[in-house]
Amino acid sequence: MKARDHFPRVQPFGADGSFRRAECCRRGAFLRRTLRLASLSLAGALAISLLSSPSAQAVLFTAGSASVAPNDTFNLPVTVSDFADVTSFQFSLSWDTGVLQFNSVGDFGMGTVAGMFGLTFTNQGKLGFGWDPQSGSPETYPSGTTVFTIQFTAVGPAGSHSYLNFTDDPTLRDVTVNFDAVPFTSQFGDVQVIPEPVTSALCVFAGLLGGIGLLRWGRNRFLRG
Repeated sequence: MKARDHFPRVQPFGADGSFRRAECCRRGAFLRRTLRLASLSLAGALAISLLSSPSAQAVLFTAGSASVAPNDTFNLPVTVSDFADVTSFQFSLSWDTGVLQFNSVGDFGMGTVAGMFGLTFTNQGKLGFGWDPQSGSPETYPSGTTVFTIQFTAVGPAGSHSYLNFTDDPTLRDVTVNFDAVPFTSQFGDVQVIPEPVTSALCVFAGLLGGIGLLRWGRNRFLRG
């Protein structure tokens, strides 16, 4: 008799040595259900997190518009909307120097100071500007708040016009909310140079007088004829 015959054989899968397929199938199904529930729970938690996280609101910058007469001097405002928890912004403004002559900037709001402006290229129709909160913390202002005004003189003839556009030259457009970049949106301004009202009225009046004179001349000629 061999030594191994003294020890009973161990049947790992049952007394008859058969594989417990039913139990393994049950365990496999339980494991699959557990993994599926865990995946669904993770997906749900991620969706809730995304929905609860507020999306960054784009900030809107608007340049003013005006209708002016030739040689008029006037101010155009630059305003903001949806300005909440902003930590910085910058942009450039451009215009047609054949229509508008730059004079100055003023009416500073929101803690704006003269050192925030880049005036080197104003003779080329370009103005740079960069803003940081004086407090060093995110700041919020009501929609329609004026950042500054820009003064021009209309040097173009009646009928001309110039856009006041937000551009990236010389200063790139950028805005951050809580130190994170958000979309920079803008509305350009438009300056129309129109005839002076007095001149227009005189032209109309002269036209009426001329018309009356022609009618009288025609009537007199008809009566004489």
